[in-house]
Amino acid sequence: MICDAKFLAGVFFEFDVPRENNFIFQYFRSPLEHQFVRYYLCFGEIDNFVDHTGYFCQKRWLRILKKRFDNIKSTYDSYKKEFKLKELEELENGGYEISQKIKQIII
Repeated sequence: MICDAKFLAGVFFEFDVPRENNFIFQYFRSPLEHQFVRYYLCFGEIDNFVDHTGYFCQKRWLRILKKRFDNIKSTYDSYKKEFKLKELEELENGGYEISQKIKQIII
């Protein structure tokens, strides 16, 4: 309900991804995936993605994208918290290898 109200207010259309999260787009290729990242950062959920964006995809694909996003974001947060600069730089430059478990889900 709150997401619908935020959508009606036009929050998603004017939402700019924070600069610190721009590196995440390197791990998502298609326009649908880029819209997913913007939508998920704005609303924090995936339930109304198809209705709000007009991009059609299965719920299963949205869950896979959500897992990929959460994996990358949690890795980023842990590297930042533990002050691992080399790994953080590799992650921000697109060199982070997605875990084998998530790769198996995608294939």
